[in-house]
Amino acid sequence: VREQQREASEARAGLLTGLFNLSPASVSAAVVQRCDEQNTALFDRAQEAFDQIVTELKDCMENVGISAKEMISSLCQELEIHDARQEWGDHESVQDLVNAEVQPGLQACLDHVAALVRAITDLRSRQEEQQQDAVKPVVGLFRSLAKAHAELSQGMQRVRVEYQGEVEDCEKEHEDASEQVEQELARVHDEMHEEAHHSGLTELKEQAFAKLLEMEGAYRAHAEQDCEKEHE
Repeated sequence: VREQQREASEARAGLLTGLFNLSPASVSAAVVQRCDEQNTALFDRAQEAFDQIVTELKDCMENVGISAKEMISSLCQELEIHDARQEWGDHESVQDLVNAEVQPGLQACLDHVAALVRAITDLRSRQEEQQQDAVKPVVGLFRSLAKAHAELSQGMQRVRVEYQGEVEDCEKEHEDASEQVEQELARVHDEMHEEAHHSGLTELKEQAFAKLLEMEGAYRAHAEQDCEKEHE
């Protein structure tokens, strides 16, 4: 029994070590369920083996009880044959003598054996249940992690499906707006080269700075929009 429990304990330790060695991406409901089933199978196998031992012990107890009855019967017959009534004391019959002098001690021995078997059975059952129950919280933890990982993966997939088009549209709009501003700046730059008067250059310079400010605002708005989406 001790060897069987040691093997079951080592097997359960191996199950837990395997769970903790998993990478976050490898934690799945199927893996955790398989570990839970293996833990239950260990309990069932251990219980089956111990039930067999308990059955054998009970058979031994029954045989001891039968042997005790046979011994009492044989003793009564011998006492009847010897007919040593002067040694019976206050007892009126052999059966009374045996019941008073022999039966209590014999029954105490039988009760002691029965109590020992019950104690062994209860202790072993508690130990096995404790080992199995010790694994359950860890399995529950990894089951929650597997569920959270699955929900995260589904959420990421949903975001890619639902918002990929919007992201591409935003990028296209930004590229078109940037191209338009750059074309406008190029036009202003060409006009500055062609402008001969100082007053005209000043006006073109103001237009160029206005376009640069417009471009800065567009970049800033785009960056703020990306930050807001990232924190949603």
